[in-house]
Amino acid sequence: MIRLPEALAAHPRIVYIFVEMADTQISAYISDTTRDEVERYVEAHGVKKGSLVEQALLHHLQALRELPEDIIIPPRLRVTVQSFDEVLERIEHPRKPTTALRQLMSGGGRAPSGKPKRSRSRS
Repeated sequence: MIRLPEALAAHPRIVYIFVEMADTQISAYISDTTRDEVERYVEAHGVKKGSLVEQALLHHLQALRELPEDIIIPPRLRVTVQSFDEVLERIEHPRKPTTALRQLMSGGGRAPSGKPKRSRSRS
């Protein structure tokens, strides 16, 4: 019978997976900036590029499986001229904050649950 270490048993949602490097090779074009970041990382941490890329892919794929789609933020955003102009318009002419937003940002009002916020007492 295999016994889990105490830390692992205390956090049953944590899964450790040993990944053996495979014989499959993937070729990809990357930007000079990304290449420079990879070079700096492998030099500083003493890992091989292939291992770094495989771990990064596994990490990313796990996040895509386990996290809601709307919270995954792509590392690069592509905008059209029209959408860029809309963003620029909002920056140059911001909307006035709503009463609810002003109340929330001032620390008063109600918590997101709808219950009144508890005030912190200072001693």
